[in-house]
Amino acid sequence: MSEIEQLMNFAQQLSTHAREITLPHFRSGIHSNTKADDSPVTIADRDCEAAMRTLIADTYPTHGVVGEEYGDDSANCSDVWVLDPIDGTRSFITGSRQYCTLIAFVRDGIAQIGLIDMPAENECWLACDVSDKQSVTLNGKPCVTSTCHKLSESSLVTTTLGVADNACEAAAKRLCRSAGQMRLGGDASAYGCVASGYADIAVDYKMACHDYLPLVPIVRAAGGVISDWQGETLQLSSTHRTEVLASATIDLHQQALSTLNMQK
Repeated sequence: MSEIEQLMNFAQQLSTHAREITLPHFRSGIHSNTKADDSPVTIADRDCEAAMRTLIADTYPTHGVVGEEYGDDSANCSDVWVLDPIDGTRSFITGSRQYCTLIAFVRDGIAQIGLIDMPAENECWLACDVSDKQSVTLNGKPCVTSTCHKLSESSLVTTTLGVADNACEAAAKRLCRSAGQMRLGGDASAYGCVASGYADIAVDYKMACHDYLPLVPIVRAAGGVISDWQGETLQLSSTHRTEVLASATIDLHQQALSTLNMQK
């Protein structure tokens, strides 16, 4: 077994471990607290990330970790695991089955492995995006993006509207109006749906690296394009938040970028 296959297997071990922690809390009336950034957090978020960090430390002691709940422990590490124990905590505490666990393996700043696990739906996207091995599956079955090339014919998914600054909000709404169909909700699973060809575009703003890096290999390995709203590569940063756009095809991505950056 190659090194990248071993790392992919380990990512699945992490997600299985995470399921065992989050699922018993789901729809249990779990209490949430509010963090400094006004986002909710529960004991399930914290226990899940702590358990994954322990497993990483035991298995790969030289690897760094960046996580949503316990921060950046990746100084001077070329190999880094990026963790979001519960992406969509609002979904989790309100009983929505859309919540996810997100995991990425990053080498020298480049996301090579990405995983989106939806415990309540029993669905898992797993991808590898390296030069000699590019693959993405949903529950073991290969994924490929749609062939949509026209924004006006596209189906678009965005997690939420109404919480960005005025310019960002206006751009997001402009893109939503330009798409053929638009749906709210989905969190990280929207990007899995783009990879699987169910949706054509996913767009969000104010995303941290633990939100977006696990998505990058999944979209790219399925044949799609993912970047920030300026078309720049998404990179590892434990402090910077950015806007994210994923599209099924390069033509569609360019049209979406042009719409987002249109001067009004």
